[in-house]
Amino acid sequence: MPSNWTRSDPGAGDVGSCGLAARWAELRASDLSDARAAVTTILRDLDASWTGESADAFRGRAAGLRRDLEDSAEAMDAARRAVTQYGDAVAEIAARAEPLKQDLAAAQLMLDMVSEGGLFDNDPAGMEHRLQAEQQAKRDAKSASEALAGLAEDRATADQTLASLLGRVASAAWGGLRCVAESPEGSRRDRANRRVMEMLGQFWKGDLGRGVVLGPDDPFVSTLMRSDHIESVREQVLADLRSGK
Repeated sequence: MPSNWTRSDPGAGDVGSCGLAARWAELRASDLSDARAAVTTILRDLDASWTGESADAFRGRAAGLRRDLEDSAEAMDAARRAVTQYGDAVAEIAARAEPLKQDLAAAQLMLDMVSEGGLFDNDPAGMEHRLQAEQQAKRDAKSASEALAGLAEDRATADQTLASLLGRVASAAWGGLRCVAESPEGSRRDRANRRVMEMLGQFWKGDLGRGVVLGPDDPFVSTLMRSDHIESVREQVLADLRSGK
């Protein structure tokens, strides 16, 4: 949607897609909140008799997961608000642009008719009326064009604001996962990034359903499973098993 508008039509785009994207983010935030509530219940109902290093480790990891889920829910809610505000801004720009587009088209039509020479008589009075009509049409076209250019600047600002906020949300999500690619040139990262962009495109169009499941062969999941955090957890679990903990 952000890429299909022009300076002469700054309100172009399917505003309904913003509603679909906001609804998707709202459902994700709800799912994350439910998951956080489930973890909270588990922590609350833990048997107090379970003590020791394993109990402390479990409680610590569960508390960390709860914080991550809360942060993710807040990020999704921020994304929902941003997309909703963007859709409202575009709808307002489109409403303000419509009469300006009509004024510009009317002025252009008058200029075309004047240039064809059949609208006014060729006597002095007709020539005077022709000149006045041409000058007025040029003023109207200039005024409408300048107003549309101002709305185009507003649209560009709205696009940049949305992109910046969604970028910060995505950065926070990756940071929460503690998933950092080993090499910026690595093919695994490239595949993961392409997958994320594909999912973002589906999200933007509202095609990403609630039942999406990513298997171990998915590039994004593969990258996550090979992250430093996952590797360190795997090594710690193996060490604990070998030591009989």
